[in-house]
Order: sequence, then C-alpha cells, then structure tokens
Amino acid sequence: MRSPNEVLSFGAHAQMQMDHSSMMGSKPKNTCQGAGLECANAATPFFTPDGNLLLSWTASGVVSIAQSTDLGKTFSPTVQIAER
Repeated sequence: MRSPNEVLSFGAHAQMQMDHSSMMGSKPKNTCQGAGLECANAATPFFTPDGNLLLSWTASGVVSIAQSTDLGKTFSPTVQIAER
C-alpha cells in the first residue's frame, strides 16, 4: 500500500508534466475531439488500498478511468463512467 506522501508526490509529478501553454494565449488553440487521455483537460491519479493505480480524467465532456496493476507501466482499457 502506498503512503499518502507517495500518492501526493506522484500526483504532483503528474501535474508538473502537463503542458499549460494553451492557457497562455501564445499559441493557437488546437481543439482535441476525443475522450481519451490525449485530450484530457485534467487527470487525477490515485492508489486503491490493494496498491492498484487508478487514473481518471475528463475530456470532451466525458469522465473516464483506467487501472494499472504495474505502477503505471500499462493500463486497462478505458472505461467511460459519465458523459454530459
């Protein structure tokens, strides 16, 4: 089981990886049409009590989730859990 500090550290690292250049207005906006992670406007990682990594995100009005049993090396197929 991961400690809360490890989870927070992972989340902070994932957040630092995001490209925020589109928020600065210096580049033309590229509109991503998919619901996959590549179009996510936010992603949240967290660990389950049994040590699996869950990653949830929103993209194009869809909330999706995927699970990893190997600390993020691979993920299960995406499951869409809510749609606007």
